[in-house]
Amino acid sequence: MKVITSVKQLQSAKRKLSIPFTLALPNDEIQVIKPLRLLPGKRLTALAYWQGKQVIAKLFYHPKRWRKYGMQDAYGINALVLNDIETPELLYQSSKSIAGLYFILYEYLSEAINLRDALNVTNTEDEHNKLVEALVEKIAQLHGANIVHHDLHLDNFLLANGTIYTIDGDEIKQYERAIPLKKSLENLATLFAHLPIKVDAKLKRLLERYCGIRGWSLNKEVLTLASHEIYQARLNHYKNRKKKVFRSCTEFNVHNTFFKKIICQREHYDGIKQLLLNPENEFVSNAKAYLKQGNTCTLVKTNMIGKELVIKRYNIKSLWHGLKRGFRKSRAAYSWQNAHMLKNLGVRTAEPIALIEKRFGPWRRQAYYICEYLPGTPLTEFIRNSDQQLHLIDQLIDLFNDLCLAHVSHGDMKADNFIMAHEKELTLIDLDSMLRHSNKKHWLQRWEKDMHRFLKNWESEPEVFETVQQQLSKEDLI
Repeated sequence: MKVITSVKQLQSAKRKLSIPFTLALPNDEIQVIKPLRLLPGKRLTALAYWQGKQVIAKLFYHPKRWRKYGMQDAYGINALVLNDIETPELLYQSSKSIAGLYFILYEYLSEAINLRDALNVTNTEDEHNKLVEALVEKIAQLHGANIVHHDLHLDNFLLANGTIYTIDGDEIKQYERAIPLKKSLENLATLFAHLPIKVDAKLKRLLERYCGIRGWSLNKEVLTLASHEIYQARLNHYKNRKKKVFRSCTEFNVHNTFFKKIICQREHYDGIKQLLLNPENEFVSNAKAYLKQGNTCTLVKTNMIGKELVIKRYNIKSLWHGLKRGFRKSRAAYSWQNAHMLKNLGVRTAEPIALIEKRFGPWRRQAYYICEYLPGTPLTEFIRNSDQQLHLIDQLIDLFNDLCLAHVSHGDMKADNFIMAHEKELTLIDLDSMLRHSNKKHWLQRWEKDMHRFLKNWESEPEVFETVQQQLSKEDLI
């Protein structure tokens, strides 16, 4: 195992930091085993061994602000401890072992999962609601102690044995005075921006729990202000996320050259590297695995990284078509962007894996979107089963309500773009025409077209048409 003895070794390695390694201290050592988060040249959070036990190690080695960030992290965690707010135990901290390095060791909760994963694996809606309520109560507890967590994403909360733990002390600040209503709701809204959009429909009940802990009464003014703050926070988060999915970060690996741009989930990059370098090989070698051979796009299925994947190639139909689209965002890029948007909203879609654009400088040519293959039954077949019809329509209503809450239009509501994945989960695919609207009037116009196209799927089946139309009308979706 490589041994690191100076902070310059950590700073110069940037993203190429080789893990595992041993951090040699004057009278001790830390064995860093698995990276959890890396800010190149500045900070590393990792699973490690120290004095024979597993710990979470946070190493701060920013060239100028290493001590400041390390002390901020310890200060935030100590503020939680002093106010009896659950957080992993701070075991050890030091800024003197290696020049330019501040490190903190925290208790490792082996049974813990982050709140994002915890919400995804809930078995029932009731379980999901109770977990969201517990999280909102945790924020109320923080605010009641004059503490604000300035990075309220779901990875900064852990669930272990029924208890929610707050982490990432660097973003935690305790104030001398009580946190006023507007600032409290602004901070709470940033949490909602990371929660599934369906949670907004339960806002009144969640605010009742929050206000009850704060000792406030919930009135129309508070509800209106909270709704406005949440809408604004979701919009800001969407804009920031829309940029983030196209840049290199902990989550994504980006390679940009004169002739090609590749964006891939970092965890899968090594496993599909050859596919990313030459995607056309799959269309030649997997001739029997074509899912679609159309004029505008071609789809082929392959098997890599222990998963079945779909590669969607967006074809250039003619010279004029290539010239017209060459300087616009590719449809593959829209699919990549919108898949991540739906994930954030809690709307089921195929897991996005990678995006490839063949380029000549700024001019885009062929583009490829790679996602996970979802086995299942197309909507047209599933809805004809009378035993499953009402259950399916309930899922359709939930899906459409989520899109309405977020002001999202799909743009191509063909029945083939809805799949009952694994025979139980309604999933939305073909996302390159999808838009999220900031103008409600524009969204309503697009939504009306979406619903008209969706009902057109059943014109040849009057009974299905009537049932779907009645249920959608009952829910004010058409």
